[in-house]
Amino acid sequence: MKSIIILLLLPLLIACHTNSFDLDKLSFPADIASLAKKYELRTNSDLSGIIVYNSTDQALLQFSGYSFSGTLNKQDASILSTNSVSFYDNRTTKKVNAYRQEIKTTKKAEEFENMLVKKFGKTEFYYRDTEFSYRMIA
Repeated sequence: MKSIIILLLLPLLIACHTNSFDLDKLSFPADIASLAKKYELRTNSDLSGIIVYNSTDQALLQFSGYSFSGTLNKQDASILSTNSVSFYDNRTTKKVNAYRQEIKTTKKAEEFENMLVKKFGKTEFYYRDTEFSYRMIA
């Protein structure tokens, strides 16, 4: 009888466990220490005094409830081939003031773009240089 109750409650418990992090709800300045406690972050620094925290953690790759996690190479899930997010931390304030999403998989990029169009409406794209292959969303 106990095992039946546990089996009935297990899907309910799994459904109730949702990811509470969403980039769309992140307010600045954000505390990087609280993110580092919960999620896997790799630290890089540059000469300008900014520390960059990179992550391919699926729990961080959320925007408006949309997951943009994915990889181009299932055998090698390095940051070079995997969708990621980078947080930019100022050394003096120890606070995150910006983040950058990198969506490298075509399907997820198209889905993400469609989500943005639904959320914010159609935008005009401006191509300053014919050699520039990325779209600028204003």
